Amino acid sequence: MEARKLLLIMALATMVVIGTGCAGKYTGGGWIEGAEGGKANFGFNMQSDGLGGVKGQVQFHDHSNDVKFHGVVDDMEWSSSSGTGAGIATVNPGGETGPFEIYVEDNGEPGNMGSEDYIEVWLWTGYSHGGYLGGGNIQYHGPE
Repeated sequence: MEARKLLLIMALATMVVIGTGCAGKYTGGGWIEGAEGGKANFGFNMQSDGLGGVKGQVQFHDHSNDVKFHGVVDDMEWSSSSGTGAGIATVNPGGETGPFEIYVEDNGEPGNMGSEDYIEVWLWTGYSHGGYLGGGNIQYHGPE
């Protein structure tokens, strides 16, 4: 009888976790050093409603080699300190489209020593680049 109660409790707990989900949101903007020097600017937002719905956008421009893309985020995984988004990007306005990923870390508020936020992007074209922010902020907004 005790084993059946334990199994029922475990099943109910699993249903609650899966059924309610967890919403979360990341936003950010700023710059990192470009892949070949100079600056790479970015701005993004991505959020989950906790029920499987994800939305967001990414703008990225590496001035050192003129790689520009706009991406629409339709998949996301996150914690309170880092997040990964994925979707389809268009390289250079009106250019080719294909998959991309973005990885971000919120390591604290700007100006706090040792709290540099981090961003990295990958494109299907083979371009990938990342670094700690030279300016700007990445922010985790927690469950909504």
